Amino acid sequence: MTSRAAAPPRADAPGGGPGGGPPPGGTGGEPGGGPGGGPSGGPPGGGPAGGGTGGRLGFGRAFGATILVAGTMLGAGLLALPLISADMGFGFAAVAMIALWALLTYTGLMMLEVCLAFPRFTEFQGIARTLFGEKGALAINTVTLLLLFTLSASYISAAASVWGFDLKQYLGVSAPSWAMAAAYTAIVGLAVVAGANVVAGAAKVFFTLNLVILALLVASVEPSVRASYLAENPSQWVFMWAAVPVFMTSFGFHTSIPTVVKYVGPGHARALRQIFIVGGVIPLLAYLAWIFVSLGALPRTGPHSFAAAQAEGGSMGSFLAQIAPVIGSPVVPNLFYVFATVVLLTSYMTAGLSLVDILGGSVKGLFRWRPQGVSRRLMLAAIAFLPPFAVVVFYPNGFVPLLGVASIFCIVTSMLFPGMALWRVRSRGPRELGLIAPSYRVLWGWAAFVLVLATSAGVLVLQILNMIGDLPT
Repeated sequence: MTSRAAAPPRADAPGGGPGGGPPPGGTGGEPGGGPGGGPSGGPPGGGPAGGGTGGRLGFGRAFGATILVAGTMLGAGLLALPLISADMGFGFAAVAMIALWALLTYTGLMMLEVCLAFPRFTEFQGIARTLFGEKGALAINTVTLLLLFTLSASYISAAASVWGFDLKQYLGVSAPSWAMAAAYTAIVGLAVVAGANVVAGAAKVFFTLNLVILALLVASVEPSVRASYLAENPSQWVFMWAAVPVFMTSFGFHTSIPTVVKYVGPGHARALRQIFIVGGVIPLLAYLAWIFVSLGALPRTGPHSFAAAQAEGGSMGSFLAQIAPVIGSPVVPNLFYVFATVVLLTSYMTAGLSLVDILGGSVKGLFRWRPQGVSRRLMLAAIAFLPPFAVVVFYPNGFVPLLGVASIFCIVTSMLFPGMALWRVRSRGPRELGLIAPSYRVLWGWAAFVLVLATSAGVLVLQILNMIGDLPT
């Protein structure tokens, strides 16, 4: 991670303007959410973007940008981590988490250098177009859409399971999974159709609420943690391989990097480096705390256990049904239910908003009928929300498997593209590409480039092996 900051960029770099708190976004994963998936998106507060090219960066703007980065990663994917980590144990899960955080933070700093080479704000697709032509832009756009569609289906699956469990737990009513999926999709769809301001306001409140509830959960469950449940034997390391692809989606924030650079201002290269590092540490600590208390409170086998949850389909509802009885306090299960609902609403609203916005530019010219205003947003919402809903109707327990599929696309946006983009800038030279000398250079060499490519290929192979059942789970 060692790096150095060079001279400030030229005076024609974008300037600054006022802004507010963190905007909405997505996916623990990426554009609007990844499995990770949490807030990301446009400049906070809706004011002019950019933090200026000189002067000292204010604490409020630095804090807002850090929360933006953290929120992009800290989303619904967090709910899946205990189910994925149960077989390997906390120690091996922590090793895998820390290693992937370090690697993806490094590729994020690669992307930071690339963004600082552009004299004016350019979004992810525009960077691809400049460096790799129209085919490159089309490829990135397609991968981003597939990533968001897959994450959307994953979120709907989890919400249908959680809401179905809540309905039975509190009202004694059983409802089919598709009905819960339809209700969740309709609520999120209406919020997205209402506009970015509605989603932004809800995301800010929900993200703060997520952090508060998570802190209360960890503090409340910690007394129930048993050291014997956390113990693992050396043979359990083999279960790490199946978990690595999904873990990787928990640290996907790379498509939000151009927005963060625009918001902070390209003249604050050192501050941007710190923002991306600290913004990644926050979700890392949250993930480790969540895995620790979940694995420490619920045994791997037994009447109420992870094995029982897997036997019931490995859904979020089955996990909640298993862990609720082993917690002494009656308040803790209620916190679990509220936390799961809030984090799922946050992730899907922000991912859905990103999906609708990208589709708005992608479907131009495909239809003779070109509605405007609300009619246009309704049409785009139908394209964005109906396909993921249909997937969940036929594949109701797909939360964790769909996160694994999303990792395939996340490999491109979080590892391959940053590595290839920086290689292009360094090998051709900024001036030949019509760019400027970036004000920050990440430690870079052929060894690092090979590491990124090899790791990308390795994670892709692991996910393919996992999908065909050739990895121990």
